[in-house]
Amino acid sequence: MKVTNLLLFITIFCLSAENTLSQRITLRGNNLTLKNYLNTIEEQTDYLFIYDADVNVNKRMSLNVESKSILEVLDNLSNQLDLAYLQEGSYILLSKRKAEADKPLPVTAQQKKRITGVVVDVLGEPIIGANVIEKGTINGMITDMDGKFVLEVASDASIHVSYIGYNTQEIKVGDQTSFSIKLIEDTQALSEVVVVGYGTQTKINLTGAVGSISKDELIDRPVTNVSSAIQGLTPGVTVTSGTGRPGQDGSTIRIRGVGTLNTADPYILVDGIETGTINQIDPNDIESMSVLKDAASAAIYGSKAANGVILITTKRGKLGKPTVSYSGNVSLSNVATLIDRLNSYDHARLYNYALTQDGSAPRFTEEDIQLFKDG
Repeated sequence: MKVTNLLLFITIFCLSAENTLSQRITLRGNNLTLKNYLNTIEEQTDYLFIYDADVNVNKRMSLNVESKSILEVLDNLSNQLDLAYLQEGSYILLSKRKAEADKPLPVTAQQKKRITGVVVDVLGEPIIGANVIEKGTINGMITDMDGKFVLEVASDASIHVSYIGYNTQEIKVGDQTSFSIKLIEDTQALSEVVVVGYGTQTKINLTGAVGSISKDELIDRPVTNVSSAIQGLTPGVTVTSGTGRPGQDGSTIRIRGVGTLNTADPYILVDGIETGTINQIDPNDIESMSVLKDAASAAIYGSKAANGVILITTKRGKLGKPTVSYSGNVSLSNVATLIDRLNSYDHARLYNYALTQDGSAPRFTEEDIQLFKDG
């Protein structure tokens, strides 16, 4: 359990401990992780473990403990893994042992200072429920309805500010007593967003079969139409290239095979508007594509969605400075072999010869042929 995940639970409930470290436990295991042993102790007792981020819970070790007290087990673990522990009611805090620390963690008198602050997002809106914790301790709180917090920390402390979907910030307190903290969205942690019939949803929340294709997957493909661009990008979607006959409309798209004797083409919508063929769209104008592949799509679009739905969202203008992009290529080629040609004199003479052999009148007169020779 992380400190940030349990801080609110500890603050609200403040469960009083009715147990002591004299409870007896049994641990047996070979090459198991520290986390495995901690989970076993939690199952056998009423204690819960909280550990700092720098505690390596994936460290492997072997233990064979029979009916020992928690105190003896914790001493064993701390000696092997260089850890320090501190009991707070029914919670046991684990942390990396510092060079001057002894077990259990010594209580040292430190000068405290009161700090205040507000936590906002990139738009300046307050973030409610953000975790503000003094680094290396369980001293912390969550921001109120206005994104504000008040905390007593050591004079040389650092605070960790975190919230789901945002990058965690570490700030040294120093001489400051008032803070304005702006959290930035963690774009790598955001779930993939797909377009459905009634808006957009995160892909993890969908129960239907949906495939999504982003503009980054389309932009580098050397194709001239969209149907060729999506070939091989989504499971269950088959694209068959056309034969090039006059009147034939590009490629054939089938979603999960052929489900009818009639037309099996998928239902195609561009920005919510039905369109006839997917190849009428410039691939460079596409922002994203979603492919609805199961029967759930028919609940939104009706019988037209029986063979699947392809939803296309085109690019929109964005605020900021205009940008111009250019893509082009230049090539040079040389003739590999040149054919030797007749001069005008030989051409006229041989042409007349061919006509007379065919029974026709000559094309050039002797005077013309002589002029070609003299010229």
